[in-house]
Amino acid sequence: RDLPFQQAIVSEFNNSDQGAVREIAVFEDPNCGYCRKFRRSLRKIENLRVYTFLYPILGDSSVTISKNVWCSANPSQTWDELMLNDVEPSDIDAISCKFNLESFLAVGKNLGIQATPTIFFVFRRKIKRGGI
Repeated sequence: RDLPFQQAIVSEFNNSDQGAVREIAVFEDPNCGYCRKFRRSLRKIENLRVYTFLYPILGDSSVTISKNVWCSANPSQTWDELMLNDVEPSDIDAISCKFNLESFLAVGKNLGIQATPTIFFVFRRKIKRGGI
């Protein structure tokens, strides 16, 4: 299945010129302790790109925190600060930001996700056009 990557927060870890970039997609809730532990282990991997899909299923505060992350000036940095360093994001004015909770939840529900973190490996194939 194709994931809606436009709904993902993209983080890069340990970029180097050596080796291919590894890509994973992760569905996470900001109040998920296992998500935080998993995120901390990711920062040790070289050449890693993480597509984080906010999946706030652990209560109302998860929704509020997710909105504040998504609507921040730099969602990737804000998410990493929260998950790696326990720095809560600032409250954001909901009127000025498009945070469609139903859309975020629908992605996970369509994939049958019932818990966080849920991890997918991303495989991107380049299709060569033309003859053989």
